[in-house]
Amino acid sequence: MCAIVDNNVRDQVFGEDSDSPAGKFFLEWLSAGRGKLVVGGELLRELRGYGDFNRWLRTALTRNIALAIDDDEVDIETQAIRDQRVCRSDDEHVVALARVSGARLLFTNDRALQDDFRNARIVPGTRGRIYTTVEFTDVRRTHRNLLRRTDLCAA
Repeated sequence: MCAIVDNNVRDQVFGEDSDSPAGKFFLEWLSAGRGKLVVGGELLRELRGYGDFNRWLRTALTRNIALAIDDDEVDIETQAIRDQRVCRSDDEHVVALARVSGARLLFTNDRALQDDFRNARIVPGTRGRIYTTVEFTDVRRTHRNLLRRTDLCAA
């Protein structure tokens, strides 16, 4: 299954000193090869500004537990979404990555982005699902159930 990690939760997932059990659980899921992180375009440029992520990504790409989508393709889709003005959030680049890659699992704590990602008019096809720690940072049954799904990736 494919997943996208929003920049607003990158420390919970990739931070060495993360105090988020749900973030650590997500990273363990990725690192064990049970999921695949999808990156590309503006989101990849945001995440690359963080050293811990860069170290993880280098290894993940060689182990095939991360998938880099063509930046130009994601950037073109991002601009098309911005031109349409359909998003409530300012994260058209995350929505574009989902559209281009087919990833339908997003780890984010941005409520406006969560609404955009679940909106079938904005992200068509399989309904987008949200992994979040807005209310709870411990690992919940909902977290475990999301990571067991196999239908949230077209990439």
